[in-house]
Parts: sequence; structure tokens; C-alpha cells
Amino acid sequence: MRISLKALLLILYTPLFGQSITIATFNVRIFSNGFRDDAELYEIGELLKEYDFIALQEVRDTEILDRTVSMLKIVVSPLQRASDLACVSVGLRGCAQPC
Repeated sequence: MRISLKALLLILYTPLFGQSITIATFNVRIFSNGFRDDAELYEIGELLKEYDFIALQEVRDTEILDRTVSMLKIVVSPLQRASDLACVSVGLRGCAQPC
């Protein structure tokens, strides 16, 4: 798994400043571009915006990741926006492809 230097520094130094980090993982059933419309992505974005680090499971294609990031830019204020996206792979079962 790749992790950005900014994310690593945030994890290491945040406790020094008395802040907390929120981490979540979501298993979104059949999370694919052809299965989720914009209204559903908006609702998912509303849930995701509450967390600093998010892991998504059952990601079927890279297009859904691009659409999710675009939706997060709509639902999250500019001061909270993340700039890094890291993933291991997407795909169905053994047919995973790297991001």
C-alpha cells in the first residue's frame, strides 16, 4: 500500500498538537461506476466528509474513485479538502488493477 509523505506526517505529528484523527473504512456494496448515480455518490460523500482517512472496499473500477473525489470536492469545504488519493487496487475478485 502506498501512503503519501503528507499523510504520514499528519499521522505522526497530530497527537503532538492535541488533535485527533478520524479513520474509517466502508464496505460499499458493488461500488462501481455503472452501479452508483450522482445522488448516491452525494450521500456517500456526506458520510465520508466526516473522516480524515477513509478506506473503501469493493471498489470495482477507477471511474467510481474519480467520481467520488469529484463529489467530495462539492460536499467538503475548501479548507478540509484532501489532496492525496492512494489505493492498492480496484477490480472484481482476482481481476484487480492498480490505480
